[in-house]
Amino acid sequence: MPKVSVIIPAYNKADYTVKAVESVLNQTHKDIECIVVDDASLCNTHGALLRANIDWGKTTLIQQGYNQGASAARNAGIRYAIGDYIALLDCDDMYQKRKIELSIKDNPDFIYTCAHLIDKDDNIIGLYQPKRSNLLFRNSICNSVVIKRKCFDKVGLFDESLFICADWDMWLRMEEHYELTYLNMPLTYYRI
Repeated sequence: MPKVSVIIPAYNKADYTVKAVESVLNQTHKDIECIVVDDASLCNTHGALLRANIDWGKTTLIQQGYNQGASAARNAGIRYAIGDYIALLDCDDMYQKRKIELSIKDNPDFIYTCAHLIDKDDNIIGLYQPKRSNLLFRNSICNSVVIKRKCFDKVGLFDESLFICADWDMWLRMEEHYELTYLNMPLTYYRI
């Protein structure tokens, strides 16, 4: 069973971060490590996780000394990760229970899914279905990706000099070398 490292960059959304971590730890695929990278939040993410009784055997909290941005937080998590796969989850989003299991079932290099759109109270308010043909012209992949670690070894980490669109830059670099597999199932809850 491949190990999956889920990276959650967190900044000033402690309560949502707890929900994100819980959604990772409740996966049907059990060989998971959850890495929360607190990017110098002002809202006590660590305290919120402690109060939530998170499984610290599967969860690691990395605290950045100062705010460096989402790309630097993702990179810190990827560097720390030991998984065969790297999954990315924003701190205000969540996974459905079978997200990891279904994403790695066919051993893809890079896979992304559609997502349920949710509001601040976790109510489903829509469905996001990305179109791969749009990737060159717009970032149509939300953070519902699971990527083999070897892919990062080949293309490098997120470009920390990009204030916006660093994820889009990464997907385009990945697409140069790997097939981007699309699973048409809403396995992520994407908060808008």
